Amino acid sequence: MATHNALILLAQTAPPVPTASDAPPIFIYYGVLAVLLVATFLISVMPSKRGHQD
Repeated sequence: MATHNALILLAQTAPPVPTASDAPPIFIYYGVLAVLLVATFLISVMPSKRGHQD
């Protein structure tokens, strides 16, 4: 009977709260954005390699 009461009390306790952080720091997002923008700009201004039949 004592173990039955202990199991009931154990089942009624609240679940543990996760300790993981919510989101990474905002500067990581800005860094990725800056790298993608620079890469897009550099690719768009790169001269095209054309053949000799232009």
